Amino acid sequence: MDDLDAARKAAPGEDDGAPLVSYEKHEGRERGKGWGAYEGREEDDCDEHGDFDDFVTERLVLHPMTLAEARRVVSGKPGPDDRWAPGYPAPMDVEGAADFVNACLIKGDPQPFGAYEIRRRSDGLAIGGLGFNRPPDEEGTTTIGYALVPSARGRGYATEALRALLAFARARGLSCVKGDADLANLASQRVMRAAGMRWSGEDERVRYYETDWEE
Repeated sequence: MDDLDAARKAAPGEDDGAPLVSYEKHEGRERGKGWGAYEGREEDDCDEHGDFDDFVTERLVLHPMTLAEARRVVSGKPGPDDRWAPGYPAPMDVEGAADFVNACLIKGDPQPFGAYEIRRRSDGLAIGGLGFNRPPDEEGTTTIGYALVPSARGRGYATEALRALLAFARARGLSCVKGDADLANLASQRVMRAAGMRWSGEDERVRYYETDWEE
């Protein structure tokens, strides 16, 4: 079974809620910081067209973002071929796209461990985003985050998308994927549990989750 086959076996899950907070935000790295590094740059080594296929689930398409697409999300100005649902991009989508652009310019294109746009198959509209906050480290560990526009929540889309992303990560040989949500964000905690992640600890602000593939 290849990476795409594993991802396509992901099924819809429980109810979606508020956006999942980036795990690395609580490690001292605010998402979106350093966006100024992008401004004024005209040359880069990132692929504008993308060499990676979409992940297709039962109701969604997870589209690996290109640099050009991420720039449009940050600017809030869609291109002629972009189809955005009302409310997209949300602030977390903009922050995630900005992080992706910076990663491209500093270290090169991180795909397939980068940002993905969540598109609804029924109408083709972009309804949110998810992705890896960084490529896996030497131990095969990375972190994830996601967001959906309010009108798309409550239908299990977030769980469906996250399951596909985790299936892809596991098929690629990653050892662990981590995420977190604020203590009060019970909906996002349900999404992570439904997608196959387990509680791994908490502090005064955040509850942490991670995959549990080896047990």
